[in-house]
Amino acid sequence: MTTADALRERLAQLGLDTSGLKPTLKARLRAHKKKHPEAFQKPSSAGDNTEDCTEHSNGGATASHQEVEGIVASVDQLQLDEKPLHPNCQFNYYLCFDVEATCEEGHSFNFPNEVIEFPVVLLDGRTLEVIDEFHSYVKPTFRPILSDFCTELTGIQQETIDEAPTFVEVLEHFEQWMVRHGIFINVDDQESILSSLLDPKKKRKFSSPAVKTITSISGCKTNPEYSYCFVTDGPFDIRDFVGKQCRHSGISRPFYFTKSFLDIRTAFRSFFDLNRWLNLEGMLTFLGESFEGRQHSGICDARMVGLITRRLAQGFKAEDLKHIGISTGTGTGAGTNQSASSASPSWDVNKLAGGRMLKPNQKLKSGNKEYIKMTAFQDLPPALRRVAQDTTGDQSDEVSAGVNEEAKEEANGPARTNAGAEEPSVDVE
Repeated sequence: MTTADALRERLAQLGLDTSGLKPTLKARLRAHKKKHPEAFQKPSSAGDNTEDCTEHSNGGATASHQEVEGIVASVDQLQLDEKPLHPNCQFNYYLCFDVEATCEEGHSFNFPNEVIEFPVVLLDGRTLEVIDEFHSYVKPTFRPILSDFCTELTGIQQETIDEAPTFVEVLEHFEQWMVRHGIFINVDDQESILSSLLDPKKKRKFSSPAVKTITSISGCKTNPEYSYCFVTDGPFDIRDFVGKQCRHSGISRPFYFTKSFLDIRTAFRSFFDLNRWLNLEGMLTFLGESFEGRQHSGICDARMVGLITRRLAQGFKAEDLKHIGISTGTGTGAGTNQSASSASPSWDVNKLAGGRMLKPNQKLKSGNKEYIKMTAFQDLPPALRRVAQDTTGDQSDEVSAGVNEEAKEEANGPARTNAGAEEPSVDVE
């Protein structure tokens, strides 16, 4: 029997949820022990282990003293007592996040992108190891036909998104995945809004400034026992792509997308005192790592965000970065690595050895009501506008992107398309 199987067996004896992977199962059993320590106490007499039973508060489930002793032994053996966070981690969990979105060649920040891939790689704040992954493709609803440019860039095929759930449905699946890991908890008295959002009888004009204000899709909230932080490559995924998609879906940002987050690209530049930002491939090359998988695949990108995050927190020895001249104490580097040209004149070796604290450095300027500037579908160039009308029918007249005249102005700060790697603006360090 594996450790995970043993944990599931103990949880079942206590009448608790048995879903999830080993770290989640341990956390669930540990949390139950904190709330109900009496259920884990050994019998007062060694011989008193026959008919006597201990009642647990979960649905009236009971376990004999022998079973309780087994649970106690399991708890001790598996060292379920809370392990401290890694010295450079402020949160229990880090959610490495990198969406892919619809795009057209030659358009960037003001294009009305729709999310088509939603991946999250979950890191443990104690060990910096990957616990689990959430991955779903997303069906766009206003311009459901992918451009050739988008398909070539992301590798996502039309038939893949045709069969995928919508963004609101994906959010519900993601929230319940977070519940299974104990990061979120369901709130019984908060009704799910999923059915009302998906009701085809309820016509919604996207031009309306009013969107449905929500806290979550499935009716959940943060578990106060655990903390988490999203990690992204630049501010674009949460600030821009999620913001635009929420406008498309007619919802406000769920609570977890209003929190400050860690922009690993900005953290990387700050930590190494570089004179410019590096994209994912550039950061990996700087660290002597190689990109694994397909670039601009959301799940592959998210995994690489996780790798860079872990490396930053772990710290570096001089020999780890000798390929860019770090072993000599200078960043000019005699090597031919392209990232060496971005390097600072010098590094603090002690700072590098200590690693970087994984704390948020990006904050949404106005939280849940952040204003998104994007061109309305009907204001796109004629060729693209015809595509929108052909694929969405009457809906295209209703989709105005929810912005005023300022939508056609230049957005503040540079943007990242799925193909680009421009510099992000930093709100909070």
